[in-house]
Amino acid sequence: GPSLDTLTTLAYVVGHTKRITVGSDVLLLPLHHPAWVAKIGATIDVLSEGRFILPIGVAGEFSKQFEAFGVPVNERGKRTDEAIEVIKTLWTQEEASFHGRFWQFEGIKMEPKPVQKPHPPIWIGGRPGGLDKSKTAAVTRAARYGDGWDPYYVTVEMYAESVKQIKELAPQFGRDLTNYDWAVTTFWLMRPTLDEAIDAAAKKLRYGREMSRERITRYDILGSPKDTIEKLEKFVEAGCRYFICNWSCDASEVNHHLELIGKEVIPHFK
Repeated sequence: GPSLDTLTTLAYVVGHTKRITVGSDVLLLPLHHPAWVAKIGATIDVLSEGRFILPIGVAGEFSKQFEAFGVPVNERGKRTDEAIEVIKTLWTQEEASFHGRFWQFEGIKMEPKPVQKPHPPIWIGGRPGGLDKSKTAAVTRAARYGDGWDPYYVTVEMYAESVKQIKELAPQFGRDLTNYDWAVTTFWLMRPTLDEAIDAAAKKLRYGREMSRERITRYDILGSPKDTIEKLEKFVEAGCRYFICNWSCDASEVNHHLELIGKEVIPHFK
């Protein structure tokens, strides 16, 4: 559906807030020039006094996006990996040089640098492998380049396995994950009962009830505040610490959901 430009929107949000951290969930990095992302990201970090996170993903589900930008869809992974290196180079080196397959430059100064040191966190989005324990490119990217892991459409079991894989891979790349951020993108719909939530989610997502129950309950966070807490606790046990809330409910219900989360869900975890 219609969506606003990510980085422009984040710049608007930081100008209207004082405390919250903002992020993209996720910026489709292969569709952007990394030097431009580095410049805008540093600008947002400076204007917000260090409240910026850059979650990125590779996309690929919609080939027309890549066609519009003139980017071969089969290059998206390699472009993303190289773009992350370019961004980090420009954010951290006083006089930056880079020689890669897609981007080359010598003696570039980009100022001001971000407020956060060594740079704003880069979270890696994507989907992990299933329970067959297969590692995906996203998992490897998260271990090699990421400051955080932010998958979507995952079960608790898939999430736990991906955390394990990232921790096993990180030493191969000389990475210390002590301050690593563990997040998950989720889809929420709250009702007094689980059945009511499933019915509402099925209608919203245009799934038939008979075929939707197993799929929706596998990935979405549904039901009462009590049901929600139970599902979140399972993700916490799997290693997650940050939950990005997307809404399977109508826009008119979002404020009510936020009230329920604020009054009944968050206090439980505090």
